[in-house]
Order: sequence, then structure tokens, then C-alpha cells
Amino acid sequence: MVGTDFAALLAERLAGADARIAAAESQRTAIQLAFARLEAGTYGDCVNCGGPIEESRLLARPEAELCIDCVS
Repeated sequence: MVGTDFAALLAERLAGADARIAAAESQRTAIQLAFARLEAGTYGDCVNCGGPIEESRLLARPEAELCIDCVS
């Protein structure tokens, strides 16, 4: 019983770690894309409609690629 409990706990912790790793990788990709837009001179422009992304949105989420209208 103890071994089963430990295995279940370990599996749960590994799943949580995998989820955190996936989230970090996704964030890293978003940041890399933001740097690419900065280098291209398009940082702050919505990749969907081409309009400006609000400054407050960029302050909250510097990697944002969509304006608030396109997010909705």
C-alpha cells in the first residue's frame, strides 16, 4: 500500500512538473517571438489586424502579439 501511495504521489508530482515545463517553454517561445518583432520593427503591432497593441497591455504582457480586440 505504501509503495502504491508513493508511486501515485510521484506520478502526480511528475505531471505537475511536466505542466510547468510546458508552460515555461511556451512563455520562452512567446518572448523569442516578441524579440523578433522588436528587431523587425513591428513590436507593439497586432499580428492579426496590424493595429496598435495598447501600452497597458504591453506593460502587463510584454510578449503580447494581439490587441485586446483580437484577443476577444
